[in-house]
Amino acid sequence: MNLLDKTLSANATFSGLFGLVFVTSGTDLAPMIAAGMQAWWLQLLGTLLLGFSLQILLTMRLASSNTLWVKLIIQSDVAWVVSSAIGLGVCWGELTIVGRMLVVAVALIVAGFTHFQASGLRQLATLNARLAVPPG
Repeated sequence: MNLLDKTLSANATFSGLFGLVFVTSGTDLAPMIAAGMQAWWLQLLGTLLLGFSLQILLTMRLASSNTLWVKLIIQSDVAWVVSSAIGLGVCWGELTIVGRMLVVAVALIVAGFTHFQASGLRQLATLNARLAVPPG
C-alpha cells in the first residue's frame, strides 16, 4: 500500500467515524460544541461526512489511478480547513472550549491528510513518469 492509499484510507476512516458519531450522538454532542446548537446541524454534518467517506472509498476502489478524483478529495479537504478557520472566526463566541478545540484539532488532522495525499499523488506521478520512459 503506497502513501496515497494509506492516507486516503485514513481519511475515509476518520471521516466515516466522525460522521457516524455525529449522526448517532448529535443530540448529546451539540451542547458540548456550541451554546444553543441544534442537533440537526451535527446530524447533517455527520451525513455529509459519511457520504465523503464513501466517495473516498469508491475513489480508492474504482478510480485511484484517476488523479482528478484524488485532486477533488484534496480540494475538499482544503475547503474543510479553510471553512474551519472561517467558522472559528465567525462563531468564536458561540463555541464552547471543547468546540473550539475540536474544530482546531480536526482542521489540523485534515490539513495533514491534505499534505500526505498531495505528497502521495506526487510520488505516484514520479513513479508513472519513470515507468513511461523507455530504457535508453
